[in-house]
Formats: sequence, structure tokens, C-alpha cells
Amino acid sequence: MPSVVLTVTGAIALTHTEQSCHALADPSEIHNPPEFLRGLRLLRVEAGNPSLRDLTRATGIPRSTLAAIFDTRRSRLPRLDSCLAVLTALGATGPQAAAWADAWKRLRGAGPPAPEQLTGERPRPAQLPRDLPDFTGRAGQLAALAARCSPGSTPPGVPVLAAVTGTGGVGKTSLAVHLGHAVRDRYPDGQLYADLRGASTGPTAPTDLLARFLVDLGLAPAAVPAGEEARAAAYRSLLADRRVLLLLDDAASAGQILPLLPGTAGCAVVVTSRNRLAGLDGADRIDLDLLEPPDARALFERFAGAAATAAEPSATEQVLKACAGLPLAVRIAAARLATEPTWTVATLAARLADRDRLLDELCLDDRAVRTTCDVSYTQLSAEDARLLRLIGLWDGPDLSIDAVAALLGRSRQTAERSLAALSHQHLLQSVTPGRYRPHDLIRAYAAERAAAEEPAEERREALTRLLDWTLRSWDAATDLLAPQRQRVALPPPCHHGPLPALPDYSAALDWLEAERHHLRAAVTAAEQTEHHELCWKLAVVGCQLYNRRDLWADWETTHETALRAARAVGDDLGTAWTLNNLGALYTATARPELALRRLREALEIRRRTGDGRAEALTLTTIGTALHNSGDQAQAVELHSLAAAVAHRLGDRYAEGIALSNLGETLCRLGWFGEAAECQQQALAIHRAIGDRYGEAFSLDLLGEVARENGRFAEALDLYGRSLAMRRELGNAHGEGLVERNIGLTWSTLGDPVRAAHHWGAALQIFERLGAPEAVTVRRQLAALA
Repeated sequence: MPSVVLTVTGAIALTHTEQSCHALADPSEIHNPPEFLRGLRLLRVEAGNPSLRDLTRATGIPRSTLAAIFDTRRSRLPRLDSCLAVLTALGATGPQAAAWADAWKRLRGAGPPAPEQLTGERPRPAQLPRDLPDFTGRAGQLAALAARCSPGSTPPGVPVLAAVTGTGGVGKTSLAVHLGHAVRDRYPDGQLYADLRGASTGPTAPTDLLARFLVDLGLAPAAVPAGEEARAAAYRSLLADRRVLLLLDDAASAGQILPLLPGTAGCAVVVTSRNRLAGLDGADRIDLDLLEPPDARALFERFAGAAATAAEPSATEQVLKACAGLPLAVRIAAARLATEPTWTVATLAARLADRDRLLDELCLDDRAVRTTCDVSYTQLSAEDARLLRLIGLWDGPDLSIDAVAALLGRSRQTAERSLAALSHQHLLQSVTPGRYRPHDLIRAYAAERAAAEEPAEERREALTRLLDWTLRSWDAATDLLAPQRQRVALPPPCHHGPLPALPDYSAALDWLEAERHHLRAAVTAAEQTEHHELCWKLAVVGCQLYNRRDLWADWETTHETALRAARAVGDDLGTAWTLNNLGALYTATARPELALRRLREALEIRRRTGDGRAEALTLTTIGTALHNSGDQAQAVELHSLAAAVAHRLGDRYAEGIALSNLGETLCRLGWFGEAAECQQQALAIHRAIGDRYGEAFSLDLLGEVARENGRFAEALDLYGRSLAMRRELGNAHGEGLVERNIGLTWSTLGDPVRAAHHWGAALQIFERLGAPEAVTVRRQLAALA
């Protein structure tokens, strides 16, 4: 029968006929794992091709391991004891098995290269790139890395391994190179450097880099073994007794790094990457953030000059704000200023102020912020890239996972996965667990990509989903704060994603506090994109938090924006709501004239539209404004009318508020019996409907009645109950009011020490809030001195 001779890479010859099968393998010729394994497979054929079950019985090796050993596609060596057990089971003699063991050891690189394989010299490579003469900042990170690169900083036998990660342009390479020059004397056998091209479409293969490093370390080119595993073994052998610093720049992943790590102590490896390199076990990680303002300014001044920046401080701040602390952007901006002799810092600031052209301006020669963003963007999956684009539509400070799910129109799990991917690539920052944001230049880039790649209708739908989620989430959370409140009707839903799971009042208050900047941004975004109804309803739904936490700036900003939106489309309901809430704010902040103007306009609309329940609240708010301005008689009239209207309509919430306000005004008039009766009625209503905020208010006012009637022990008890409730509710301004009243009680009792204690606590609260009551309390404290 004819025979066919098959040659496998010159190492294994197989003569095959129908009658016999012979495998001849010369282990001395084997030079990579696949050939070694092919040889074992051919020996199995020559031995009669025993089954894996038979081999398992003979060797004790699991079938799965044997299957891997005989898989010709396998590129990794099995254990030596497994190889020897297989060879023995196949009938190899002692000398034959020893020859295969020697081949295994050479292939594994168990020993150092033979002397004849070396070039005869011991090179000391010095491959570090040049250091930057204007390197600025990063003192803390440099100190930590330098300490890590000190002798004895790692356990015995463990090389130093440090990873510097961060977004493109943040200065990872500059920091690593600066560190390398600072500690190079600690590594007398040289410094190896390689650009791993991790941010490119073709990262450097470890096997290619190992070949280069082997030659750099003195191995003759002809002696460089084939295959990654053999090269890595030879590389570790050459480094075993040397002190070498390795700088591996721009790694794609931990897998690209692992074959390049030394196996023994003495060497140090510093890696940079845009990826967080989560799989790089044992590495000290430094996640490089944007420059702190003083460091960014110092870097800019190195180019622009201290005199120029001092002469134009405002323009300098505008430039640095536009550069967002990104070192690459600061360098480009400063270099442009230095190369344009007619420009001033103000000229540069004006050019960077145009957000639509910001990335065009941050470009000089071959350096550009947009280019470094492109590098990261092109490596994203389609879903992750879409999320980055949509985040570019949002101008708020950050986004929660649930908010991102709404923006995407996807599940929470999908949103969380994409957020993690963008965070690992340093395109997003995780500011707190579960909240993410891009830095301003990434945001500008994302907005560009959204404009270029997302159809206008899809951009609008994404933002509508996010605004709708925000409104519904705030409405649900506010239900835990004030379920009995008058509320606005929500529009038909356009998003069915997850709302926050909040178990109680405290959790709801914390959630709303964490989301308040998001709400402020949502109101602004709704106005800018002409979501008029969503705009005013978003503002109104935030009012319970604003009132409890005394967030007067947020209250005013959101409601003035909402008022413009409601008026822009002639929405009477929205106009009246926002006018009423603004009137309440201006009343609380001692601006009675402005309050009355807003409130009377709201009352006119509510009467014209027949909104009786809302009219009752507006009437009593006007009464409070009149009370604060000194017109107590008219205040009594309006509070009484409000209480009557609310009672007739069955609105116990509005009735309780009106009675509380009426009792306060009666107390100011000295009608303490009538005041107490009103407060007791109000207290009963507040308790019946679960309005603990109103209950605390009534307890405070009942304490005031008791104090005015000389029942000081009763007054202090009522104040104490009100104070505990205010604190529990997180109502700082109300807490300050009660502390003030307790101080007044102790002062009346002739105890200036206790009076000063409580007035001091009240003053701290009022000053922190910027409350007008601070003036009165400060005067009372001065009178005690």
C-alpha cells in the first residue's frame, strides 16, 4: 500500500499505511508547545491509540486533562508529571521519557539561557523617554509611587508592580516617565520601555515585545525561542538576578501585561492604561484624576507667565475652567497663547467660552483633546457608545443608575453594565456609589457625537424619558414626606423603568437631598427643550424638600424658571402653582412686598379658574405674608377665610395649615385663649392626617402660648417635643426657631447661661442657612453680654 510521510514543523515524522502507524519524535527538535503536544498525540497513535478511559485508568489523570493534552490546538504545556505519566502509559522506555522531560524543561524555560545563546555582554538598557521640563503637580502620587519603588517595599521574592490609570490626556505617561527618571538610580541594570498601543486598534502582542526585550537584555537574536510561553520563561530567567525598571505604557488589559512581569524580586514594573486593569492582581493602583486648580494654574503659568495671569485673573480662571483640569487641555491652551503674540489671556478665554467650538480650540499641531477622546470612543461597544452620546445631552452634575436606565430606555442591569464599562475606560467618574458623571471635556465630546450620530427625535425622546423619570421619582419620594399634600397631576408616562425603592421618611429625605442638584438641572433642561409642562411640575414637586431643608436658592431658581415656562404657553395651572410657591418662599425669607405681589396674582388665577382647594392655600399664605409685614388684622381675616374654604371643600390638609397660621397671628395679637383653641384644632387635624411637619409647627406655637401665659414648664415640654420632631424631620430652619423660643423662655426665667446656649445654637443654624432671623438672635445674645 502506498505510504505518506507527514512532516510536522520538522519535528515529528509520521509514516502511515493501512497496516501500521509509526510515530517518530525527536524531543530535541521540539520548540513550541503545539509541536510538543502533537508529538504526544502521534505517540498515542503509534501505541495503538488507547482510549482516554484506558489512559485515565493507567495514569490516574482525569479525562478532561487528558483531552486537553491531546488537543493539537492547545498552546500551553501540561504539567511535567502529567506528560511523564502519559509517556509511561504509552510504553516509553526510561531514556525516552528522560529525553521528553528534557525537552519539556527546555521548552518551559526551567533554566537560564546557555552561555552560547548570549551575546557575551550584559547590556544596561536606558529606554525611558525624556522627562518633561515643565512637569507640574502630582506630588502625592509621585511620593506614593517612589516609596513603592524603594528596596524592601514588597514581600520577599515579589517584584514591584504599580498601575497608573486614568482618562486620555490626564498625564499618565508624563507621571510614569517622571517617576522613572526619579528612581532610575535604584535600578542599576537598566530601564526598559514599551508603548503597548492599548488604545489603538492593534495593541502590541506580548510575544513580540518579549522577543525585543530578550535581545535588549543580551540574548542573541537567533536564540530567541518561539512562542510566548518559552519567551516569557527566558525573559524571567534573564531578569532573575537583575534590578531593572520596566515602564509599560498604554496597556490594553491585564492579559497584555501578565506575560511581561518578572518572576522574582529586584525589578519594578510601572504600567499605564486607560483601563482600570482589574485583572492585574497585586498591583498598587493610582487612579489619576484631573489636576487640582492650583496645579492647573501653575502649569498654565509656566507657558503664559505669572505676570500675564496675574494681570488677567478673571480671564485666567475662565480658561482653566474651560480646560476642566485636564493637563492635555491646559498645555494646548497655554501653548496656543504662547504662539499667538497678539492674543491676551482674555482673547483665549473668549475663544474657549463658545462651547460649540471648545474642542476645535483645544487643538494644536498633532495634539488635540478631541483626538484623545476619539481613541477611547472608537473602542466602545455600540451600546456603550450610545450611552456616552446620550449622557452628552445632560448638563446636570451626575446621574444615578436608575436615571441612566431611563435615559437609555433600557433595563437597570443594562444601564449598570454600560456605566461600569465607561467607568473602567475612565470616560465616566463614579462620584459616589451608583452615581456617575463625565468631566466637562468628555461631556462636550459626547454632545458632539450625539449631535452627529443621534437623530434629533431620538435625542428628544431620551431626554423626555429622563425628565419623566425624574418627575415620577420625586413624586413617589415626596409621598413619604407629605402624603396628604396637595399635588399636581402627572402627565401620561413615557417611561416604565425603576423608581427608587424607599422604605421610609428618612430614606426618602436622604434620596431627595442626594438628587436635588439633578432636579435643578432637570428644570433647566426642560425649559431649554420646551418641555413646558414637565418644567413647572418638576419645580413644584421639589417644594416639599425645599421647605423642609430650607433650600431657598434652589427653590427660587427652579420656580422662576418654571414660571417662565408656564407663562410661555399660557398655562394657568402651572403659573398659579409656581406663583404661589414663590410667594411662600419670599414670605419665609422676609421679602413681603414681593411675596404679596406673587401671591395676589396666584389668587386671581385660582379664583378665575375655580380651583377652590388651591385657593385656600394661597389665602393663608397671603395671610402669613401680611402677618410678617405687620398687618395682623387682615392676616386674621385671610387665615379665617382660608380655613373656612378648606373646611367646606373637605381639604383637611389646607384647613390644618390655615388654623395653625391663624393661631400664630392670634398669639401675636395677644389673644392667647383663641390662639390656643386654634392650635389645638390644627394639632388634631395634623395628627389625624399624619402631617408631622404641621404637628411640629403646632407644638411650637402651643409652647409659645404657654410661655406667654407664664406656664414655663409646659412651654419647655412643648418646645422639647417640637424640637425633637423638627430634628427627626430634618427641618433645620424650624429647629432654629424652636431653639430661639427655648432661649427666650430661659431668659424670661432669669437663666442667661441656658438662654445663651439655645440662642447660640439657633444663631449657628440661621447663619448657616442665611436666614433673616439671625439678626434678631444676634441682638439677643449681645444683650446678655
